[in-house]
Amino acid sequence: STRKESSAASDVYKRQLVVRVKDYVMGDLSGDLSLEKLAQIAELSESHLRAIFREETGVSLGHFVKSVRLVRATYLITEGVKLPEVAKQSGFKSLTSFTRAFRRMYDMTPSEFRGKKKR
Repeated sequence: STRKESSAASDVYKRQLVVRVKDYVMGDLSGDLSLEKLAQIAELSESHLRAIFREETGVSLGHFVKSVRLVRATYLITEGVKLPEVAKQSGFKSLTSFTRAFRRMYDMTPSEFRGKKKR
Protein backbone atom coordinates (compact mmCIF):
# COMPACT_ATOMS: atom_id res chain seq x y z
CA SER A 1 0.00 0.00 0.00
CA THR A 2 2.85 2.38 0.80
CA ARG A 3 4.31 1.77 -2.66
CA LYS A 4 0.93 2.68 -4.23
CA GLU A 5 0.71 5.85 -2.12
CA SER A 6 4.24 6.81 -3.09
CA SER A 7 3.45 6.15 -6.76
CA ALA A 8 0.26 8.23 -6.54
CA ALA A 9 2.16 11.08 -4.85
CA SER A 10 4.78 10.86 -7.59
CA ASP A 11 2.07 11.04 -10.28
CA VAL A 12 0.52 14.12 -8.64
CA TYR A 13 3.96 15.73 -8.37
CA LYS A 14 4.65 15.08 -12.06
CA ARG A 15 1.28 16.48 -13.14
CA GLN A 16 1.77 19.60 -11.00
CA LEU A 17 5.27 20.03 -12.38
CA VAL A 18 4.00 19.88 -15.97
CA VAL A 19 1.22 22.38 -15.14
CA ARG A 20 3.80 24.74 -13.61
CA VAL A 21 6.06 24.52 -16.66
CA LYS A 22 3.13 24.95 -19.09
CA ASP A 23 1.87 27.98 -17.12
CA TYR A 24 5.34 29.53 -17.24
CA VAL A 25 5.57 28.94 -21.01
CA MET A 26 2.09 30.38 -21.66
CA GLY A 27 2.90 33.43 -19.53
CA ASP A 28 6.10 34.40 -21.33
CA LEU A 29 5.99 33.30 -24.97
CA SER A 30 8.43 35.97 -26.11
CA GLY A 31 10.86 35.29 -23.27
CA ASP A 32 13.59 32.74 -22.59
CA LEU A 33 11.95 29.33 -22.86
CA SER A 34 15.16 27.39 -23.30
CA LEU A 35 15.36 23.93 -21.80
CA GLU A 36 17.95 25.29 -19.37
CA LYS A 37 15.57 28.03 -18.15
CA LEU A 38 12.58 25.68 -17.88
CA ALA A 39 14.68 23.15 -15.94
CA GLN A 40 15.56 25.95 -13.48
CA ILE A 41 11.85 26.78 -13.09
CA ALA A 42 11.07 23.10 -12.51
CA GLU A 43 14.09 22.66 -10.22
CA LEU A 44 15.13 19.57 -12.17
CA SER A 45 17.91 18.53 -14.51
CA GLU A 46 17.19 19.18 -18.18
CA SER A 47 17.04 15.46 -18.99
CA HIS A 48 14.68 14.71 -16.08
CA LEU A 49 12.35 17.57 -17.07
CA ARG A 50 12.33 16.41 -20.69
CA ALA A 51 11.50 12.83 -19.65
CA ILE A 52 8.72 13.80 -17.22
CA PHE A 53 7.16 16.27 -19.67
CA ARG A 54 7.05 13.69 -22.47
CA GLU A 55 5.78 10.98 -20.12
CA GLU A 56 2.94 13.21 -18.87
CA THR A 57 1.94 14.92 -22.14
CA GLY A 58 3.00 12.58 -24.93
CA VAL A 59 4.90 15.38 -26.70
CA SER A 60 8.38 16.77 -26.30
CA LEU A 61 8.84 19.99 -24.35
CA GLY A 62 10.44 21.63 -27.40
CA HIS A 63 7.48 20.70 -29.59
CA PHE A 64 5.06 22.06 -27.00
CA VAL A 65 6.90 25.40 -26.76
CA LYS A 66 7.12 25.79 -30.54
CA SER A 67 3.45 24.83 -31.03
CA VAL A 68 2.21 27.33 -28.46
CA ARG A 69 4.39 30.05 -29.96
CA LEU A 70 3.01 29.33 -33.44
CA VAL A 71 -0.60 29.34 -32.24
CA ARG A 72 0.11 32.76 -30.71
CA ALA A 73 1.61 33.85 -34.03
CA THR A 74 -1.57 32.89 -35.95
CA TYR A 75 -3.57 35.04 -33.54
CA LEU A 76 -1.22 38.01 -33.99
CA ILE A 77 -1.30 37.63 -37.78
CA THR A 78 -5.10 37.68 -37.81
CA GLU A 79 -4.93 40.82 -35.62
CA GLY A 80 -2.91 42.52 -38.37
CA VAL A 81 0.44 42.67 -36.54
CA LYS A 82 3.40 43.02 -38.94
CA LEU A 83 5.33 39.77 -39.45
CA PRO A 84 8.68 40.88 -37.93
CA GLU A 85 6.77 41.91 -34.80
CA VAL A 86 4.78 38.64 -34.83
CA ALA A 87 8.07 36.71 -34.91
CA LYS A 88 9.46 38.75 -32.01
CA GLN A 89 6.31 38.56 -29.85
CA SER A 90 6.07 34.82 -30.50
CA GLY A 91 9.61 34.30 -29.23
CA PHE A 92 11.47 33.57 -32.47
CA LYS A 93 15.02 34.83 -32.84
CA SER A 94 14.50 35.95 -36.44
CA LEU A 95 11.85 36.32 -39.10
CA THR A 96 13.60 33.52 -41.02
CA SER A 97 13.41 31.00 -38.16
CA PHE A 98 9.79 32.01 -37.54
CA THR A 99 8.84 31.59 -41.21
CA ARG A 100 10.58 28.20 -41.37
CA ALA A 101 8.80 26.91 -38.22
CA PHE A 102 5.47 28.32 -39.39
CA ARG A 103 5.77 26.62 -42.78
CA ARG A 104 6.69 23.30 -41.15
CA MET A 105 3.64 23.40 -38.88
CA TYR A 106 1.00 24.91 -41.18
CA ASP A 107 2.35 23.98 -44.62
CA MET A 108 2.24 27.63 -45.74
CA THR A 109 4.17 30.81 -45.02
CA PRO A 110 2.87 33.42 -42.57
CA SER A 111 2.16 35.71 -45.56
CA GLU A 112 0.10 33.01 -47.26
CA PHE A 113 -1.77 32.45 -44.00
CA ARG A 114 -2.51 36.16 -43.72
CA GLY A 115 -3.80 36.18 -47.32
CA LYS A 116 -6.15 33.25 -46.65
CA LYS A 117 -7.53 34.91 -43.51
CA LYS A 118 -8.32 38.15 -45.37
CA ARG A 119 -10.53 36.43 -47.94
